[in-house]
Amino acid sequence: MCNKIDSSHTLFMGGIFVYVKKLMKLLLGYICGLLFIVWIPIHFPNTLSDIIVEVVLSPVPFIASILAFFIGFLINADLIKNGIEMMVVSNGRGKLFKLECLLLFFVCLSFYFLSMVSLWPAVAFFCFSLLYGMISLDYELLRESKE
Repeated sequence: MCNKIDSSHTLFMGGIFVYVKKLMKLLLGYICGLLFIVWIPIHFPNTLSDIIVEVVLSPVPFIASILAFFIGFLINADLIKNGIEMMVVSNGRGKLFKLECLLLFFVCLSFYFLSMVSLWPAVAFFCFSLLYGMISLDYELLRESKE
């Protein structure tokens, strides 16, 4: 009897830690997106020569913004990929994980807040995250969940 309680308690605590980890990823992805938008030295509208001059004259903010962009879009792509996979797998089993749906909603909400700061860098950030998240989906897992 004690083993059942301990194993269910461990499973419950493991589930909590998984969602805490995903919330921390969500927060880090938002912060990286915000840093990318703030640090990028390119302001619109610009010509190509203005952009090149700005990058050559101040390379540190450009490199920092690209690093924040890279880290942020990888984190958000992972959240999108895991959310879609969990939603499809859980829907195939007959029960939908509401927390996964809520987490995907928060990812989309973070992109909305980033677009309030600056639209076009946020659109680029969202497009890269969405495309990479969809490319990295495990289609074998999705196919098995339908069967």
